[in-house]
Amino acid sequence: MEKIQELKETRDEIQNLYSTATRERVKKVLQDEMERVEREIETEEKSAAKPAFKKPQVTLTKITSYAWDQSSKFVKIYINLEEVETLPEENVSTKFTSKSLELKVLGLKGKNYHFQIVNLLHPILPESSSVKVKSGRVTLLLKKDKDENWSCLTVTENLKKMKEQPKLDDKKDPGEGIMDLMRKMLIGGSDFKIIYRHYATLYFVFCVDSSESELGILDLIQVFVETLDKCFENVCELDLIFHMDKVHFILQEIVMGGMVLETNMSEILTHIEAQNKLEKSEAGISAAPQRAMSAVRNISPNLHNLPKPNINLPSIKSLPHINLPSFK
Repeated sequence: MEKIQELKETRDEIQNLYSTATRERVKKVLQDEMERVEREIETEEKSAAKPAFKKPQVTLTKITSYAWDQSSKFVKIYINLEEVETLPEENVSTKFTSKSLELKVLGLKGKNYHFQIVNLLHPILPESSSVKVKSGRVTLLLKKDKDENWSCLTVTENLKKMKEQPKLDDKKDPGEGIMDLMRKMLIGGSDFKIIYRHYATLYFVFCVDSSESELGILDLIQVFVETLDKCFENVCELDLIFHMDKVHFILQEIVMGGMVLETNMSEILTHIEAQNKLEKSEAGISAAPQRAMSAVRNISPNLHNLPKPNINLPSIKSLPHINLPSFK
């Protein structure tokens, strides 16, 4: 037990060094050493483990199939076990620490089940963690110490993800290095291939089935680029960024649903011109009220400069004074 404790302390110290390391080579050395220590801990724990009781008809089964999700406060682990709800409460036991958990299910159909996770990704609160048993399912509720997102359950899984993360190869040509990086990130297999052409500062990349003709795809990219050049007059990055909807429309005239529809540039430009006329006509109708308001605004400042008409009204003679009789 002392050796296991010493190995665990060594692992924790390596983790602290890994979190403060900045150089990739140092991180790799620490990562390899941590994995080696993890294997030693697992070997020592297996050799030191002794069953509490042993019966010929009872076997020990390690639980490897589970699912998990999380909320802002809890990490939930789901384990499916048929008829687990029929067991007494004392047959389902758990042990939580800040960085590990252990579940034991005893006497279920003549078997003992064991589930354990060590070296959790983030600390948990053991006193606020619990287990729930429902029909055919055991749910472990791990209370988060902090409100933070878990990308995985253990530090080992996180290190493995970081190790497998694709990186750009600085030794290769920049264009080839980018294509290798995209192939690893987006494809991850040999059923597809990436074909691209480089024009000045623009890269046009197509991901196609491995059975497609490379020369055919290169010709298709050429048609696409020439069509863009005709529509934008010397196409550049800004044209693609600020007119992405038009770029998508042009591409859909050439390819849609993985099928090549048209490669004749004249036909493609005809459809694009028809679309542009339709957009202009719709813009004219929608802009008519704005043009009317603009015309009124242009006229109103000149109203005070208009000549004032000289209107002479005829003079009206004063009415005669009339004395009305008084009534008593």
